Amino acid sequence: MQIVKLELSHFNFYCPATGEMILKADEMCNDKAKSLQGYWVDEIIEEPYFNNKEFEAAWREYDTTFRDENDDENIS
Repeated sequence: MQIVKLELSHFNFYCPATGEMILKADEMCNDKAKSLQGYWVDEIIEEPYFNNKEFEAAWREYDTTFRDENDDENIS
């Protein structure tokens, strides 16, 4: 698995392989998109969403590591 940081200047996002809409401006995320495995956003990082439950462990590891690294930076 690879985690890809995605920053767009707009909210339109389609699966590049199938063309299926995942996110469109002024609409909710298409959580039922077949290509969508899961997501989380920095504004509500405590509320990830997964279609593929196998990714939950990877997210928890990432979240723990990210929090630990940020805690270390704030100690100085």
